[in-house]
Amino acid sequence: MKTWLQILRQQPWKFAVAALAFAIPSMPWFLPSLIVLIFVVTLWKQYYRQGLGKGARRKGLIVFPLFFLFHGIGLLYTQNMEYARHDLETKSALLFLPILMSWIPRPVLRDVYQVMLAYIAGCFTAMLECLGVASVHWLRTGENHFFYADLSLHQHTTYFALYVSLAIAMAYYFLLRANRSKKGKGFYAMWVSLVVVFSGFVLMLYSKAGMATMVMVHLITFAYFAKQRFGWWKTIVTMLLITVGSSVLIYVAVPHTAYRLHLIKESLLNHDKLDKTTVESTAVRVLVWHASKEVLKEHQPWGTGTGDVKDELLAMYKRLGMTGALKHELNSHNQYLQTWCALGIPGIVLLLLMLVYPFRRAIRESNYIYLVFLITFIFNLLSESMLEKQAGVVYFAFFNAFFFFWCHADRQPKDAISADAQFQ
Repeated sequence: MKTWLQILRQQPWKFAVAALAFAIPSMPWFLPSLIVLIFVVTLWKQYYRQGLGKGARRKGLIVFPLFFLFHGIGLLYTQNMEYARHDLETKSALLFLPILMSWIPRPVLRDVYQVMLAYIAGCFTAMLECLGVASVHWLRTGENHFFYADLSLHQHTTYFALYVSLAIAMAYYFLLRANRSKKGKGFYAMWVSLVVVFSGFVLMLYSKAGMATMVMVHLITFAYFAKQRFGWWKTIVTMLLITVGSSVLIYVAVPHTAYRLHLIKESLLNHDKLDKTTVESTAVRVLVWHASKEVLKEHQPWGTGTGDVKDELLAMYKRLGMTGALKHELNSHNQYLQTWCALGIPGIVLLLLMLVYPFRRAIRESNYIYLVFLITFIFNLLSESMLEKQAGVVYFAFFNAFFFFWCHADRQPKDAISADAQFQ
């Protein structure tokens, strides 16, 4: 049996990829170094001897870098080159990670599980760190740092809630494996506890989109596996009951949720009467969405260019008197609008292609976790410009490439769950 040192020497990319999965939620400052490390060990071990590109899985690869490459074309008609260079640096993982993950030799399913476990461990570590710092604040000063932005140390609460929601989906996957495996029943309670703890932590983050994402994960998980046993009608009825029940539970367990839901309703129903100086999260989103639509009208069909989208949005905020959005220099807070403004019709088409193409594969191959990842990410793009921040870019580029190139062989999750002999 190989020792860890032998595995590290012979297949260093395993550790580099698992380390990246661990660092996404827990050590975001270390991500650029880990991406470089993956690049170096992949070239050094796999292609120094075999030749560059030999064994790479190229099918579907071109779809993912295209979105980044068109941002390069957007430089041809942009003026703010400084912002354009910053934008390309932020999005560079969309080019490099899919290529690197396709170069790595196809792993066995044990390797896939190790990466998933590393990610769960990263989320758990980050959660403990946040709760630990909040506890220290409370013991020293009596201040409550257990909720919302005070609790999340490394990322915006919406991003952190998205990370933890994916960890919940992965915990569900291992929970179902443990339930069907005689050797895994001892871990059943651990996975159930993780699902409960992670769900409670998402509630503490107080992110509206985050709580909606978490509920989606629970519903998708139930629907996916219940359909195989009960059929569609019983599944749909039960899902409706669970949705109502979980909504009531969240409403009661997190009293501040009622107030935030009221703000959402008022902002959407009375958007013409909103205070244009506001910085309240929902109201200001409605305002910047309207401003983004105005920018769209003035810069079709090619958009503003890679570097000028921020300048055009700020100019529109000033013209419309949106002093709150102008002061904080907000983006569109909707990736679809942000991309459409910057790169026009070609940009939004490439963005949708980058999302729809893997979504079709996930459905075709019944890849439960890939479906959860894509659905929740696509949903969060409606209220956040996630591909404008490293926290969103690396998360999507890594896991999309991971599921697309590494999990392609795992076509039947229900079989993989029961086929424990493969993973001993």
